Amino acid sequence: MALQFERNVNLEEIDSDAVLGIKYLSHQTLLQKAIFWGCVVIAVVFFLMTQLFAILPFILSFFVSMLFAGIGFLFGANQNENLTIAQYVKLLFFKPVRYVDFKSTEDIYMMQDEAIKIKEEEEARKKREQSASPESQRRLLIIFITMFSLIVVIFIAGMSVNAYKNSHFEHHTIGLYIPYEMDSYLKGET
Repeated sequence: MALQFERNVNLEEIDSDAVLGIKYLSHQTLLQKAIFWGCVVIAVVFFLMTQLFAILPFILSFFVSMLFAGIGFLFGANQNENLTIAQYVKLLFFKPVRYVDFKSTEDIYMMQDEAIKIKEEEEARKKREQSASPESQRRLLIIFITMFSLIVVIFIAGMSVNAYKNSHFEHHTIGLYIPYEMDSYLKGET
């Protein structure tokens, strides 16, 4: 049965690429790892050998072993993904011959557009939440019933006016058939 230990570790803070959690040991190539750990091993072995077999003063063997460890750190550790410590020190003490001019990867206008989109999405979400409440559902139902009733009343009124107009506003003409003989008599042509 395995024991589970409770640790207060925030996993977001751990750089999985960094050896032993040291940020300078992250983003190393295989060659850089070999240089760093090789120099560390050489420094430790040199210190132990000079103290045990060659009787050198402690200060001298300590500084020589630190020199090996420093060389390993300079060429085997990284300042960031693309820059070793040696390159960083070179840029720190000597001005670069070639100046690099680059633009930011984050455009201000794109960020403003994204902020507007996020704000609109938040407003739409709030409106959906408000429309989902029982009070707003009841209000929407009342508005729907009122509009439906108004449309039905207007439709019935229109049909009633049309029916009234068709039945009461017809022009009836009464025609009188008068034979030809009678027509001349009425005109006075006897």
